[in-house]
Amino acid sequence: MVQLVKSLETQAGLRQQLASALSDDQKMAVLAKLLPDDSVQFQRPDYNPDFPEPPRYYPLDTASLFFFDFDADNDLDLIYSGESGLMGRMRTKFFENKGGRINLMMQVDGALLDIAKEKDSYTVYTVEYPCCDSYTTRFSVFKQARPPGLKEPISSIDLIGSGFYFKAMPNFEQGTTETLESAVLYASPDDLRNTSAYFGQRSKTIRDSLRAGHFLPFIHFDDPVKVKKLGEQKLNETTWILVITEARADLPRSLYERSASKSRRVIGWIPAMKFKE
Repeated sequence: MVQLVKSLETQAGLRQQLASALSDDQKMAVLAKLLPDDSVQFQRPDYNPDFPEPPRYYPLDTASLFFFDFDADNDLDLIYSGESGLMGRMRTKFFENKGGRINLMMQVDGALLDIAKEKDSYTVYTVEYPCCDSYTTRFSVFKQARPPGLKEPISSIDLIGSGFYFKAMPNFEQGTTETLESAVLYASPDDLRNTSAYFGQRSKTIRDSLRAGHFLPFIHFDDPVKVKKLGEQKLNETTWILVITEARADLPRSLYERSASKSRRVIGWIPAMKFKE
């Protein structure tokens, strides 16, 4: 799996470069000039102006202030990713520079994962980690636009939280597309290693399966579904293929997903025997 992730890395990796392009003092000076009367931080829902505690905003993470020309109009825009809720929940804000002031364009759930650039166009990737009643990690992809255009989100069972970290966002567009008449996508024991959703008896069933080293079915497609192969691994004499599905507006409700949703792609494992030789 580690080899798989490395092979999927794109030439993104601009996150660290942009984070360190300015010192913290320089970032705060630019921020004071572009946004003198407000804050980029996320406000606490329990803030009460009549009491000193808790403070109004969650802490500012200067390492997550990214100043760059996102919309290609020759001035500095801003993307900020920071703490926004209980249990370390994260959100990301997109600000556009207009006439020397930055204005909030949009904010989305999840932390900034990476930034990629192709010629003069940027792509921003965010990731929302599993929490509470969900095992699902969600990736989102934002293309340069006004406002930034959201492509279909991508869901997986906790591939990042499992410890197989992406150094850069994988290129999910590579490879050929195959159509399966029906499919069940599974999560591997590694994928579920660090998840901790609160499902009572369902959690016990999951833990028992993990102790036995079994892959767990998490979503069923009863009609034809298009998939792309991303990699493979072998466990207990069975070869498993990691796939990503096409975007589906009629995505079935899955065992580990909080609810059915709008158009989304899903990553999971399928036994190799499901594919034609």
